[in-house]
Amino acid sequence: MDLLMKYRGFVEAVKTGSITAAAESLNYSQSGVSHMICSLEKEYGFPLLSRAKSGVVLTNEGRHLYDLCVQLLEKQDQITTTVEQISGSVIGTIRIGAYFSVLMNWFPTIIEQVSHRYPQLQLQLMEGNADELFSMMRQNRIDIGILSSSAPDEYLFLPLHQDPIVTILPLGHPLSAKERLDLSDIQKYPLLVKPKHAQGILKNLLESQTEQAISNYSIRSDNAMVGLVGKGYGIGIVGEMVAQHAADIEYRRFSEDYYRTIGIALPTWRPVTSALKCILRAIVELYQDDKFTNVSVLNMLR
Repeated sequence: MDLLMKYRGFVEAVKTGSITAAAESLNYSQSGVSHMICSLEKEYGFPLLSRAKSGVVLTNEGRHLYDLCVQLLEKQDQITTTVEQISGSVIGTIRIGAYFSVLMNWFPTIIEQVSHRYPQLQLQLMEGNADELFSMMRQNRIDIGILSSSAPDEYLFLPLHQDPIVTILPLGHPLSAKERLDLSDIQKYPLLVKPKHAQGILKNLLESQTEQAISNYSIRSDNAMVGLVGKGYGIGIVGEMVAQHAADIEYRRFSEDYYRTIGIALPTWRPVTSALKCILRAIVELYQDDKFTNVSVLNMLR
């Protein structure tokens, strides 16, 4: 994690008087800020803060470092401001990883908006599943990921959109006669994801059922699943964003609404640059549902 980011977590905890308030101010998780400070204390070999139920206060050792950290961060902010003033425009390259369905449904519009607003800003796009996207962020291959999994503590997750969970069917399948499906309906047909391979809401749905028809195939790629379903090898469960533009299939929602939450995962150990803020702002303005509007997030994007 960036050393300056750790200093910022330490300084903000002292200013606000608590780890929780510092996390809210910085738009990080509480455990993320706590990890920053513990990492500094481990590296330096002495405690910086004294922790109590009422909050945190500086130790004697921490007092010797606090003012120096404040001055260092002020200088960093001055450098960032000066560079932005010199450039006078948003330039650079932002690397974004996302599900195929997100790239297909959202990014034509995002690219159009970004090209119009920030002509000197370039986007690099990569496709992957949740595990692949988190791995890319850890390896510094992408700056942010757009996915539906819950983010680990070292990431900030900005929820954007609730994507309905649907069942995909071959054209003319018997279940297509129903407007909505019950979970018991899908148990009668081979499903192209076995419960042990499912994740998130899909895992909970399948584990709540007593048994499921056996398929000879277990598909973990949405695109491959759509292709096999279209050829009649079984049925599948995906987000509606995956199904709505696919050929050779039909899809149905469930009688009870289920969703996956699509959002942006940001690594907390990297600073949010002006260029990245512009991209985040554009995505939020275009695709964030009203129910997810968050004042602290919007403040970060100003």
